[in-house]
Amino acid sequence: MSQPEPDDWDWIERLTARVLRWGIVGIPTWLICLAVLNEDLTGIPFALGFVIASVIATIVVVVDDHRRRQGPRAPLSRFGRMMFVWVAAFLILAVVIGAAGRSGVAVMLVPFLGASVIAALVELGREMVARTPRR
Repeated sequence: MSQPEPDDWDWIERLTARVLRWGIVGIPTWLICLAVLNEDLTGIPFALGFVIASVIATIVVVVDDHRRRQGPRAPLSRFGRMMFVWVAAFLILAVVIGAAGRSGVAVMLVPFLGASVIAALVELGREMVARTPRR
């Protein structure tokens, strides 16, 4: 007994369920991050907090979607690991620089560049350790 061929409605149902799941995961994450990254609490300017919250929510949605599609034990890809490290480093650097009372381009540029360098170095270190022969 063969299964019927999927039609356009099956594809629409899968896509709708996936987009709905993205919203269910992403919107609360984004709202929580916006509340936590409030300018009055952290000293981070509103625009920077908005960007950080958006990046964090996007990464949470991507990781959740990857885990649902690949299974709960699927490891993160190189890009996923780099983005996780990048967001963590960016958030820490932005909080430190924003809390120092500085404003302007440095509040966004320094954490962006610093997080990029840290994420690249972490992934380079992982590659070097993986290539080292085991005894």
